[in-house]
Amino acid sequence: MMRLQLGFPDTFSIIDPTEYYQFITMHGMIMVIYLLTALFLGGFGNYLIPLMVGARDMVFPYV
Repeated sequence: MMRLQLGFPDTFSIIDPTEYYQFITMHGMIMVIYLLTALFLGGFGNYLIPLMVGARDMVFPYV
C-alpha cells in the first residue's frame, strides 16, 4: 500500500503526505532501535557471559 501511494500519489491518495512521512520516520526509528538493541545485547553478552562463568576466552573469538 505504501508503494502504491508513492508510485501513484494522485490515484491512490489513501493517506496524506504528513501521515506518510510520519510512517516512514517511525519505521526508520524502530529499525535503528532494533539494530542498536541487538548490537548492545550481543556485544555485552559476548564480553560479560564468559566473565560470569569463569571462561578464559571470549565466546567465538574468531568469528
